[in-house]
Parts: sequence; C-alpha cells; structure tokens
Amino acid sequence: MGLHGLLFLLTITFSAFGQIEDQKTLIKKIDKIFDDYTKQKENVDSEDNMVEMELTLKSLQKKCDFKYFPKLIEVWMYYDPTDFPTRRFILPILLLDKSEAFKAIENRIKKKKKWETKDNSPFSDLLSLRDELNK
Repeated sequence: MGLHGLLFLLTITFSAFGQIEDQKTLIKKIDKIFDDYTKQKENVDSEDNMVEMELTLKSLQKKCDFKYFPKLIEVWMYYDPTDFPTRRFILPILLLDKSEAFKAIENRIKKKKKWETKDNSPFSDLLSLRDELNK
C-alpha cells in the first residue's frame, strides 16, 4: 500500500469515531473514481483509488438507499481493475433489498447498450445476477 493509501486508511479509521459520511457523499466518491476509470479504458487503477473504492463500498454495505442501486450496478459491471473484487463488495449492498435490486437490474437490462449482448460479459453476468436475486 502506498503512502497515500495508508494515510487515507488512517484518516477513515479516525473519522469513523467522529462523523460518518452520508450515502450521497459516498456515491459521489464512487462516481468520481468510476468516471475516471472508464475514461482511461484500461484494466488498471491507482492503488489509492482502489483503497478508497473498497472502503466506500464497505461503508455502503451497512445501509444503502435503493436509489443508488443503478449506479452500483454500473460499477458492478464495469469497474474491473486487475485483482480488485468489485462484485464481492457490491453484492452485499444489493442484498440489503433484493426486490429493489432486482427491479434496478431489470431496468438496466431494458436500457442495455447496443453493443451489450447476452452472450458476453458483463451483460451475461448481469442476467445471471438477476436470476440469482429472483430465487
């Protein structure tokens, strides 16, 4: 872990004793990291970004308004830096409200991009996730 990652981790740890960030602020952090990542069009991201993404997603695992599920589904699908378990961090958030997660996934499927197909990841994985949540 780089110096910045360590400093960020210490800051988060100490701030946990004080004010807890609200969900909107956490989603803004995710948006920034995700937007920067998708602009790069590569499978790499900085260590600092990955540490921040992990901590932010773990914070949302405790409580997350379902209105943020569409953004989290996009991140689940397309934030894929090497050796970063995005899906493992997001699945517990979606499981907080399976019916709303299912609705958000259904909506995303209806609004699929032209180049996404049921035969290719990550869209095919989204179909599998929908089926799992529907059980």
